[in-house]
Amino acid sequence: QHVDNDDQEEQQSHAKRAAQVEEVESAAAVKDSASAAAFHFSAVQLVNHFLECFESATGDRRLDKLMECFAENVVISSLKSGKTLIDGKAALSRSFANVEGHDCSSIFRVFLEKAASNVTFVVDVHEAGKLPGLGVPDKDGRRGERERQRERDRERGAAILTMLRCENSEITHVWGASLAKAKGLSAETASEETMKASKQWRLVLEIVATDFEATDASFYFHDYKNIPVIG
Repeated sequence: QHVDNDDQEEQQSHAKRAAQVEEVESAAAVKDSASAAAFHFSAVQLVNHFLECFESATGDRRLDKLMECFAENVVISSLKSGKTLIDGKAALSRSFANVEGHDCSSIFRVFLEKAASNVTFVVDVHEAGKLPGLGVPDKDGRRGERERQRERDRERGAAILTMLRCENSEITHVWGASLAKAKGLSAETASEETMKASKQWRLVLEIVATDFEATDASFYFHDYKNIPVIG
């Protein structure tokens, strides 16, 4: 009888310890899940990573590294007309297939965010010829007219404006606009003042308003052309 009682107590002890271990592991899993859900890469982090990969990534996994930054249903659109230029990750990947990396650093940037929102935006101004891909290749795979337009824009000194929307650590939408005909906003004049006065900025605010009120957002303007030198 004593042996049976001892066996029963040992079984109960094992069961209790197993339940405690399961409870601790479950709590840890919930904590890890909550931590993961609470952390998201901002648009600045994602866009910087994308630009770095576009410029320097090589080898068989270059496309994979680029595509890791984008959502499956990513859309590339015209900022002016809203027309869809590229629809979906697969189509975007094909558009990058024959585009070699090159310097695509921005000369002016605006970062937009709202507290407690997973959605953030980056608006970049690139000098002519420094757009990080995002073009639509011709049906035969050549750059064709878009490449010739790029050359014309370069000759005219036209800057390119891109707006990227990020949510849950993925780039979900990109809008682009040539500043060849923009009044007051160019590669040479890009500043907080000229940006806010431009037609492109009004379009940016209209897009932001689909996620949150612009009055609730924080705006950070960065002029990479005129960085103060200390000392």
